[in-house]
Amino acid sequence: MEVGDKKWIMKPEDSIHIPQNTWHRFTGLTNAQIIEFSSHHEDDDSYRRELSGKAHLFKSYDYDGVVKVGIRPEKGAPIITSRTIDEIEKVDEETRKNHPIYFNPISLNEKTIEKEIEWKSQMINKLGIEEYFEDSPEVIVALRKLCPNCHIVSVGESNIQGLD
Repeated sequence: MEVGDKKWIMKPEDSIHIPQNTWHRFTGLTNAQIIEFSSHHEDDDSYRRELSGKAHLFKSYDYDGVVKVGIRPEKGAPIITSRTIDEIEKVDEETRKNHPIYFNPISLNEKTIEKEIEWKSQMINKLGIEEYFEDSPEVIVALRKLCPNCHIVSVGESNIQGLD
């Protein structure tokens, strides 16, 4: 949902009242039903800043399981990886040259799934990421709870119970 200069992810059952003469736009990020009620509408009183279509979101990607398996990130999009700086050589040169990469600041021997989730959620929230691509079911479930203003996209197996 975009209202004026603000943008956020609405969840199922959310609603919002938008005062008359307020710029607004909404986009479905998944298969969804969006219902708009208007007190009055005429085609000639609708003004568009741009053509209708999907909103452009600030995207970021996981490395292993997403970029490494062939998902092509948007040019310049950040990579938020659970890899540490000690593992920099495991990130391909093209990705290192074309994307800012945020490595997990912990040491290699301190790595756990809990610390990966904590790191990724902190970075998603600090950077204002609006759409994050991840392949790990456990990480996806946790990030969807910890990053309410980000659409966490499941990459890979789409029929994982509880994800979509």
